[in-house]
Amino acid sequence: MILTYTLENYLEAIFELIIERDTARLSDVATRLNVSKASANRAMQLLAAQDLVIAEKYKTIILTTKGQEYAKLTATKHHAIKHFFVEQLGINPDRAEIEACAIEHVVSEDTVNALNRYVLKHLHCKFK
Repeated sequence: MILTYTLENYLEAIFELIIERDTARLSDVATRLNVSKASANRAMQLLAAQDLVIAEKYKTIILTTKGQEYAKLTATKHHAIKHFFVEQLGINPDRAEIEACAIEHVVSEDTVNALNRYVLKHLHCKFK
């Protein structure tokens, strides 16, 4: 399955809202992504059509198992890249956030795993 970057961002926003608040509402997703409720609603329809979310009118948004796995992978990529940029390269956290958000969509899971191994190896060396 291939999702657009925009739909991946919606999944990631839903995932993070559920982690932070135990729930994700359409209005919260729209606010998080700075889009209209109509745009967020259309995205939920597209995600539901791919069996990634359950989004009934006036109810909280639920990630399906498949949606949760996809969202978790996207969020993991984002956080690994941002962490590397800030901690290893000294990039400003705000700039790192923007860059990580762009890169997370095109980098493979294998590359992120290699990045994580690199960071762990170098953190381990610092504490020897």
